[in-house]
Amino acid sequence: GAYLADTTAETVTQSGELVTNGTFATDTSGWTVGSNVTFTQSAGQAVLTCSAAGVGTVAQGFTTVAGRSYVFEYGFVSGTNPGPRVALGSSVDGEQFGRVDPSTTGTYRLSFTATGTTSYIALRSNSVTIGQTATFDNISVKLAEPDRSVKANGLVINGTLTKTAVASGANLVAYSGFSAANYFEQPYNSQLDFGTGDFCVMGWVNLTTLGANRMLMSRATAGGGAISLFANISDQWTARCSATGVGGATSVSVSLGNNFVVMARASGTLFLWVNGVLVHSIANTENISNATASLRLGTQYDGTSPMNAGSLALWRISATAPSADQIAHIYRTELPLFQAGAQCTIAGTSTAVTALAYDDATDLLHVGTSWGRTGFKDLLRVD
Repeated sequence: GAYLADTTAETVTQSGELVTNGTFATDTSGWTVGSNVTFTQSAGQAVLTCSAAGVGTVAQGFTTVAGRSYVFEYGFVSGTNPGPRVALGSSVDGEQFGRVDPSTTGTYRLSFTATGTTSYIALRSNSVTIGQTATFDNISVKLAEPDRSVKANGLVINGTLTKTAVASGANLVAYSGFSAANYFEQPYNSQLDFGTGDFCVMGWVNLTTLGANRMLMSRATAGGGAISLFANISDQWTARCSATGVGGATSVSVSLGNNFVVMARASGTLFLWVNGVLVHSIANTENISNATASLRLGTQYDGTSPMNAGSLALWRISATAPSADQIAHIYRTELPLFQAGAQCTIAGTSTAVTALAYDDATDLLHVGTSWGRTGFKDLLRVD
């Protein structure tokens, strides 16, 4: 995942649940049932049944804001083959935002960017076999901050958070205002069950005061496998990688201002890096897989120890660990983004890149769009 990477200074507030009656507690009201299917409630779940040959659709429209990111989630309880289709789009029959068809029982998730004021969920029977069924539960859509990685698995916004330029005139923004009620969360994601293997968490934190536990990121539950990264009450950087959710490796003293903090495990050793420098390492083969854990940025899993004195930006998590040289390079390359006036986006009215050229004499990357040309030196726009 690659999170909190944005250039718009604004306040973001949770949307709450956008789906009407996605839990089917008493009935299936709020859903429009098309031909060839029936849609009934049973034991707090919804059952889609093929009643006639041909594709049948049950749909619901919900309010969105064009250009905003959302996370769609649903539970697939049971079904008969061939399985149903579950689509998201800008129209009832559309799949512009993607399709997440269930293959086995479990929770399915999709992040998407809305293109209009109304978006649609479509549950479709995909069979000519009359009587084929599919059972769904806990269908949900919530406003999110995007994941810029290929996984595109966004973070749900809880409460209200503020995005402010990291320095005067800079493009990049950082996120602040974290508390027990204000934070980002990704529901359980099996791809973050790293077991005893390698992983890495990295990002930028700007601390403005010391003297309290302040959680940067946490993936944990009470007593279960946990990874977390925080500044502790003794003003030391602390990395936690534990099968039982307790303990942690502490290091050098925390300093105020922007710091690039990296927690990585490679080949059975847990490393902690600050501003490109290794500050602590310890043997670690703890099993951190946790099937009930959610990922949070800005607070502990239970809302305690919020990052309430400063801001976060450019946070990433991966199932591989970078080398020492790579960490140092990332730090040196990203640090200029936090300077006054630093620009980091393609200039003009288009972001569709149509040409690239690298000049090894000047170390400039030229990026062409229909608007024109932008020159970059590393991550900075310089021309």
